[in-house]
Amino acid sequence: MSRGRKILIGVGVVAVLGVLAARAVMAGGEKAVTVRAEDVERRDLVARVRASGHMRPPAHHRSDPVRGGPAAGRGLARRGAGA
Repeated sequence: MSRGRKILIGVGVVAVLGVLAARAVMAGGEKAVTVRAEDVERRDLVARVRASGHMRPPAHHRSDPVRGGPAAGRGLARRGAGA
């Protein structure tokens, strides 16, 4: 590969990176957020939210050694129970 071809490839790579960086800067700006500030006062209820269903924890772990939890299979569940 000749020296001139290597220079052209390098210039092309730099140009592509420059274009990508310029697009990211122009498109990635912070969008203005509209905020409404008002004095505190008593008002009527505007919306009512109703949710049906059950609230459950992400995982249920029984770690009680008497009832047998994760430690039950390792011989640790009833340590001292018969003594």
